[in-house]
Formats: sequence, structure tokens, C-alpha cells
Amino acid sequence: METYKLGAEVTPNDAADLPLAMTRGIYVGGAGNITVTLKAMKDGQSITLSGLVAGRIYPLEAKRIWVAGTTATGIVALY
Repeated sequence: METYKLGAEVTPNDAADLPLAMTRGIYVGGAGNITVTLKAMKDGQSITLSGLVAGRIYPLEAKRIWVAGTTATGIVALY
């Protein structure tokens, strides 16, 4: 089981990366999609992860969560 030292609520943003270092996980409180830029992706690249389930932690190294394409709610970045 993964342990996290810090969590921060996420406001998706198409113009700026997350304020802290790369995430180790993303918690989704309300089901939906998230559009993310992952660690190895170039700036401006993104991928949409569809059908995410509420109440789960997804082990993602993300640097940005986009407004465009994101329908999930209650998103928390875990570090």
C-alpha cells in the first residue's frame, strides 16, 4: 500500500502545472474523466482518462490536470 505525505485539492487549469512537484497519485472524489499531462509527456501534451471511479486513488505521476476534458470532481493531488 502506497503512503502519501501531502495532499492538495486540485483546481484544473489549462495554463499552469500543479503548484507542487510531480504527483504520486490522484484521488477522484466524483466519477468522471480527467485530462492530465503525465511526467514523461512534453509540455502541452495531454491524455484523457475516461470513466474513472469515485473514491479511488490512481497511481499517476501528473504535472497538470486540465479543465478541458475533465469532468471528475473532488480531485486531490497526492505527494
